[in-house]
Amino acid sequence: MPMVFEGGLKLFVIFFAFVEDGEDKIYTIEFDSPSIYKFGSPNDEVLSGHPYYKFGLKWYSFSEIINSDWIEQIKKINSVHYNFKEDSWKKNRHFIIPFHDETFECIAEGYQITTEVGFPEKKYLELVEKYIKVENRP
Repeated sequence: MPMVFEGGLKLFVIFFAFVEDGEDKIYTIEFDSPSIYKFGSPNDEVLSGHPYYKFGLKWYSFSEIINSDWIEQIKKINSVHYNFKEDSWKKNRHFIIPFHDETFECIAEGYQITTEVGFPEKKYLELVEKYIKVENRP
């Protein structure tokens, strides 16, 4: 099951994947300058109902949506800000990952993917410890 970790200007998706070379791996995708994300429906049984399915969206893939209507919607919402600059939206990209039980989508400027052997839960806890400072309280 994929996990999402978000805090401030950081957004990560962590998931376990079976790979053909026999060594199963944890994939961590760190998104650069994320604006917004969705995580939930649809699952793989109803992915054919997703608006991007007819354009080639496939199960268990990592895709970028070109000419995204979602970016245009978010840009329009933000356009009422007194300091709105259209050019600042040119770097935004729309990414989507349909998993088995849920789909992840986000708008961000880019991403990095790392892989390692281990458990996704351990990686998630490492990110929590790294990015969230918890004070010791009596």
